[in-house]
Amino acid sequence: MKKILILVLAIVIWAFPLNVRADAGEYTAYGFLTEFVTECPVRVAGTDGEKEAAAFLAQKFGQIGFTDVTLYEFTFSDSNESIKSSQNVVAKYPSRQESLGTIIIGAHYDNVRVGEGANDNGSGVAAMLDIASRLVGQSLSYDVVFVAFGAEEIGLFGSRAYVADMRSAEKQNVLLM
Repeated sequence: MKKILILVLAIVIWAFPLNVRADAGEYTAYGFLTEFVTECPVRVAGTDGEKEAAAFLAQKFGQIGFTDVTLYEFTFSDSNESIKSSQNVVAKYPSRQESLGTIIIGAHYDNVRVGEGANDNGSGVAAMLDIASRLVGQSLSYDVVFVAFGAEEIGLFGSRAYVADMRSAEKQNVLLM
């Protein structure tokens, strides 16, 4: 177990340059969080608010500089057995050379009905966007896939849908999540 942890840490350190710094005018995780919870305060799974949040995140990845951003729709049954729809936002950052594998960075963006979801999981989304913004323009040896998962609060439906849609070769290529 210790060897695996050291290997994962070594991959992360090697894959993400340590000299990447944010300029004073760039967003920080806090800036992303503030904007996200202001623009998308109610993101309950299967609602229009969640759908609007997915569109917001897709647009934000595009503004950051990602050219491969996709909304993947899926359906799920809530506790009342009603069929609802949600979506995962997937932004891909390919390696600039032959890829050594794929690193997935994810966060769920839906929230519960109470509050703005700043700490569950707006903070995770903000950290993910901050990492994504610092990666743009970097030359990496790995493909990096950012996934904002929908419908996680009520049963991990987004992550399950994402894995179910992956081909076997894609799954085997994932180094860490």
